[in-house]
Amino acid sequence: MMDIARRLVVLGVPAAIAVRNPFAPDDALLFAKALYAELCQNGQIETASSSARRTLLQKNPPTASFAIPMLFLRVAEGQMWNLKETAVKASAGKKSFLDQWQKWVVLIGTLFAILGAVLDLPAKLAKLSELRLSNKKIIASRTIDEPRPQILEGQIVDENGAPIEGVKVYLPEYDKTIITNDWGKYKFEIIAPADARVKLQAQKTGYEILNQDPALGGKPDTFQMHPAGIQP
Repeated sequence: MMDIARRLVVLGVPAAIAVRNPFAPDDALLFAKALYAELCQNGQIETASSSARRTLLQKNPPTASFAIPMLFLRVAEGQMWNLKETAVKASAGKKSFLDQWQKWVVLIGTLFAILGAVLDLPAKLAKLSELRLSNKKIIASRTIDEPRPQILEGQIVDENGAPIEGVKVYLPEYDKTIITNDWGKYKFEIIAPADARVKLQAQKTGYEILNQDPALGGKPDTFQMHPAGIQP
C-alpha cells in the first residue's frame, strides 16, 4: 500500500493516504469520517489528517491505530483547494450565467417586440394614412371656411356695353364704397371665406339702382346698368 501511494503521488495525484500495518475496519471508518469532515471545512489535507489522527487517539478504549495511516503529498502546504476561491468562482459563474440569461431574455423580448411591430405595421400605416387624409380634409375645410383676404372686382357698363365712369359701388355688409374709374372698373379687397357671396349695390344719377350678389375669388364680373325709367 505504501508503494502504491508513493507511485500515485509521483504520477500526479495531489495526495494519497496509505496504511503501513493492518487497520481495523472500525478505526478506518472513524479515521475516514474525521478526515473528510475536516477536509471539507478548509481543503487542507495535512490539517485534516492530523485531526483524524487525534480522533483515533481520543478513542475509548485507547488504540495505537492513529499511527497507522501515512500521508503522501504532492501539493504545496497540503492545500487541496481554496474554498474562498472556489466560492468566488462559483458565484462568478452563477452571476455570469444570470447575466447571460438576462441578456437572452432582453434579446428575445426585443425580437418579439420588433416582430409584433412589423406584423402590425400595415395596420398602423393604414391608420396613419387615414389620419393624414382626415387632417388634410380638416385643413382644406378650414381653409375654405376661414375668412381670408379676398378680391372682388368687376366693371359697370351701359346697355350698349360702354363702361360707365363715376358709378358708386357699395358693399353694405362691409360698409365699403368705391367709385368706378374711367373704364367703369371697381376693385374691393375684403376679409371673407372663400367662394362667399356678397351683396353689391351700384348707383349713379340717371340710372336704375343695380343690386347683385357676386361670388368672391372668381373672374371679374361685368354688370349692366340701365337708364332710369327704362326696364331691361
